[in-house]
Amino acid sequence: MNPLDADFAAHLRLTKAELLAASDPGQLLQTGACSLGAFGVPDFGGPAPAEPVIETFVISANGTATPTGDDAELNAFWLPQAEALHQRVIEALAIVDIVLDFPAYLTASLTAADQVTTTPHFDDDLFEPGADVGMVAIAANLGGACVAAEAISITHPQPGTQLALASEVAEAFTSRTLAVDEAPANEIVLFPQFGQLHSGPTLLGTDAGRTRNLLVLRARTAPPHPFSLPKTTD
Repeated sequence: MNPLDADFAAHLRLTKAELLAASDPGQLLQTGACSLGAFGVPDFGGPAPAEPVIETFVISANGTATPTGDDAELNAFWLPQAEALHQRVIEALAIVDIVLDFPAYLTASLTAADQVTTTPHFDDDLFEPGADVGMVAIAANLGGACVAAEAISITHPQPGTQLALASEVAEAFTSRTLAVDEAPANEIVLFPQFGQLHSGPTLLGTDAGRTRNLLVLRARTAPPHPFSLPKTTD
C-alpha cells in the first residue's frame, strides 16, 4: 500500500461527477487505499461486548472532538484517540494541499472479533454530481480495512440516485478475484468516501475473544476544488 502522494490526492479533489467521468464506461474507478503510517489503537480492557458498541464524535475545525453519547467511561477511552487520528489526517492532507470541510465526524466502535462484518459496501453511494467525493480515514487494533483497488463494473447512476452494487462485484471482492488492498492493524489508511468499495477484515482464529477497536473519520473536502487527474502517456 503506497503512502499518500500528489497522484492519490488528485482523486480526493474530484466531484462525484468527475469521478464517474474519469472512469471507463460501465466502470467505476477504485483508488484503493493509501497509508498515513503507523497509529497505535489500544485494546479495550474488558470482555468483548455482546453487541457492537458505537459512539460518534463531532470534530470541529480546531480539532476538538465532542461525543454525541453520554457514556463517560467510553468517551474518555476514545476521546484522545479521536483527536489524535484527526490531527494525523489533517497534517498529512495539508502536505498535499487538501483541506477538510468541518465539522467532520468520527465513529468509534468496539466489536467482538467474531462479529466483525466482511460485507463490501460504499460509505457514500448517493450521486450528487457537484458534491466532492469526500474522504474516509480508518485505523483499528485488529485487522484494518479491505479496500477495492481495481475498477468495478457498475451502471452509472442518474443524479439523486444511489450506486447499485451488483452481486457479482460483491462476490469478486469477497473472493479476492478483484484486487483489494488489505490494511494491517494499527495503521491509518485513507480513501475517497463516495463510490469506494471496502469492508472489514477477515480476522484470524487467534483473534477469537478479542475486541476490535475501530476508528473511522469521515469528512468532506473544502472547496475550491482544482479538478484534474494526473495525465498519463502511452
